[in-house]
Amino acid sequence: MFEFLRKHSKVVMWVVLIFVGAPFVFFYGVSSQVGKSRKIELTVYGHKISSAELMAEQRMIDMFSQSRNQDPNFLVNQAKQNLTLYYKAVGAGVKASDAMVRNYIAKFPPFLDNGRFEKEFYKDFLGRYRMTSASFEEGIRRILTMQKFVDILRGAVRISDDEIVKNFTRQNQTADFKSVTLNSDDFKKQVQITEDDIVSYYASNKKSFEKEAEIKIEYLLAWANDYEQTVKVSEAEIKTQYENTKKRYKDKSFGDVHDEIKSLLTKMKSENLAKEAMDNLRAKMVLKNANWQDLAKKNNIIYKISPFFGASKIVSQDFGWAQIDFNAKENQISPIIRTLNFKSGMKIGQMIYRVLAKKSAVIPKLADIKEKVKEKLIIEKSKELAAFEMQKIQKLLVKQDFDKVAKQNKLDVDNHKNVTFNSLGVDGDKLYALPIGGVSEVLSQPDRIVVGMPAKYNVFKLIKRNPIDEAELNKKKDEIKRSLTNAKNSLFWQSISQEIDEENKKLP
Repeated sequence: MFEFLRKHSKVVMWVVLIFVGAPFVFFYGVSSQVGKSRKIELTVYGHKISSAELMAEQRMIDMFSQSRNQDPNFLVNQAKQNLTLYYKAVGAGVKASDAMVRNYIAKFPPFLDNGRFEKEFYKDFLGRYRMTSASFEEGIRRILTMQKFVDILRGAVRISDDEIVKNFTRQNQTADFKSVTLNSDDFKKQVQITEDDIVSYYASNKKSFEKEAEIKIEYLLAWANDYEQTVKVSEAEIKTQYENTKKRYKDKSFGDVHDEIKSLLTKMKSENLAKEAMDNLRAKMVLKNANWQDLAKKNNIIYKISPFFGASKIVSQDFGWAQIDFNAKENQISPIIRTLNFKSGMKIGQMIYRVLAKKSAVIPKLADIKEKVKEKLIIEKSKELAAFEMQKIQKLLVKQDFDKVAKQNKLDVDNHKNVTFNSLGVDGDKLYALPIGGVSEVLSQPDRIVVGMPAKYNVFKLIKRNPIDEAELNKKKDEIKRSLTNAKNSLFWQSISQEIDEENKKLP
């Protein structure tokens, strides 16, 4: 797939502008070693591709690429993929005309001087890439053909009014319903567990009892927030940022977003200062016997030694969430990494660490966790009992009066008003999950949701669907249509992409 290039040359910038947003964005991606393809002949959708054509496509990829992939087969595979899409388009009767190619080249910014096409610019460009005008123009024809094909496919997607109404109804219609709930915790006393049960359960579920690998680190940390008081943001900087990002603010004036932009620039500058502080410190850290605690004191930086923690416990550490490398060797100094702490608002920091000690993942012996295994097995068995009991009750609820059956089985009936379909409805302190597709016109099968422990098993009965808000539907029609169009496009591109991938796999 195509990896867009953020910076390279005028050519790349304009190619990105042309193709950004296209579903088949693999037209021109990272490049590799041009000129090393072997002499081969391929057949794609009935079209023969010579080694010369494959080489020409590789040169086009190289021309519009920034980085160099070291895999010698990468560029060949990328070219095959592009040509497969191109001949898929040609097979559908789509091909860019000579006029389209000439017009595109005549207006291509790198070839213009004050808005006029300069033949010398064009020749110089071709010379740099050792290409003939015919080869380049055919490459541009392939680009325009692929883009035209994609545009046609996009335009073929249609969304009916009925689809819009159904989507709005599914997301916004409310209903009144009643429900009964069984709690698996209430069945724990009925569970009988033997020693053999515990041994067998432990043997079959050892991995679930594994204690994850842990590390202990020392680290230096600079919070960006601590630098905000020293940051100065000029009016000129705020104005420039506004002009560069004006589209993001839509109809808001400069005055409306002035303070927001100033705050954003302050945070950006503060984080840069924190990063600079870490950059300056890291060079000193690699010195033999450098004392991290002394460095922290001299530079007003936080120094701490963590307790042992595993991957699941990162967010509970004082430094917050960071990409800690649990495979790092002991005493290996990390690169500077970003960390986020959400314990009191959001704090962004820059951090350096090194591993002091490591503990490997280990599965405890049964004797050491016997009570834990027993409790987990009791929970599982109680869930099974609750599910089995609810299935029996559900059959009665279908045939007999809902309230009467609930009373006979000592179940409370909960009544719910105006709960949105396809959502979680919160009623007091009780949490209910509606079955996928909304509450059925008939009783649903028992629907289990887990809120921590224990598990709850619910059966719902629909009382009535409430009318949708027609005014709100009309207001959101365009938004829903765009969303459904994007979703359909995504599925359509996926199917086409899979087809092209399958065709590509046939190639040598």
